[in-house]
Amino acid sequence: MDINVTVNQMLVLFLVLVVGYAARKLKIMSDMTDKLLSKLVVNIAVPCTIILAIVSGDADMPGAQSALFLLLCAAVYAISLLLAFLAPVLFRRRIKDSGLISFMMAFGNVAFMGFPICQAIFGDESMFYVALFNIPFTLLVYSAGIVMVSGGQVKNPQPGGTGSDAPARPAVKFNPRLLLNPSFISAIVAVALFAFKLRLPGVVLGGVEIISRMTTPSAMLIIGSSLAPVSPRAVFAERRLYLLALVKLAVIPVAVWLVMRGFVRDALPLGVLVVLAGMPSATSAPMLAYEYGGNTRLASGGVFFTTLLSVFTIPLLTYILL
Repeated sequence: MDINVTVNQMLVLFLVLVVGYAARKLKIMSDMTDKLLSKLVVNIAVPCTIILAIVSGDADMPGAQSALFLLLCAAVYAISLLLAFLAPVLFRRRIKDSGLISFMMAFGNVAFMGFPICQAIFGDESMFYVALFNIPFTLLVYSAGIVMVSGGQVKNPQPGGTGSDAPARPAVKFNPRLLLNPSFISAIVAVALFAFKLRLPGVVLGGVEIISRMTTPSAMLIIGSSLAPVSPRAVFAERRLYLLALVKLAVIPVAVWLVMRGFVRDALPLGVLVVLAGMPSATSAPMLAYEYGGNTRLASGGVFFTTLLSVFTIPLLTYILL
């Protein structure tokens, strides 16, 4: 593996984040633009990215092999969620944010960074594996994940989310309507397209591809802009982020490697599973926080902090474990 390629890809994404940060400082972006752009990404760009990843993947992979890899992906998320729900027990004084912290531990940036990083490390043959990994990611993030970020409340979110000192919201029962969102529906459509070997018309596929290209830059711009009002000193002073980074970038991928190496003999799918398990916190965390009234400062700080550290941890994971 060429470590320089991996580090360079991380730095490219950070450059876009810095542009978003500067745009907020220059008043080109604001809370309102962040919220509107988040709606555009979550409801339009991400669904197109999901569908494109499936329909443009390796359609010749046997169905049994694909199903087996999906089961392995589900096992990875089971490990991640178990560790993510156990870790916040240490946050006894800030329990109101435990759902968001668990979300950032369990769900990584497997789409925006997963595709380019795995392509750089493993080559084009890894892309279909990454696409399959994104199916359970989408199903979980845009169902249970929304409940984790918002505390279960999805109506009348406050612009810009809630601050770290906002009062805790009472827990509510799961609302099935949370499943009726474009990203969740697009994952179901993508599975159907793959299962029945259906092809989208060239014109439609071209439009989907163009729209999907805005996902990564828009997401990083949003993160950079949402970080602008936050003092960097405050981000590095937030002790919860250090435990978040430890669990997300080290504990979870190592646990996945320890479990999966006994079941996966092929180096490629094992490598993809470990690297994706070690991705920094999902960029959907601050976007969903904007959309559903979560703690956007903590979410943006967590994404920033883990993405910064992942420049070093991902090359180390691949060098030591794979």
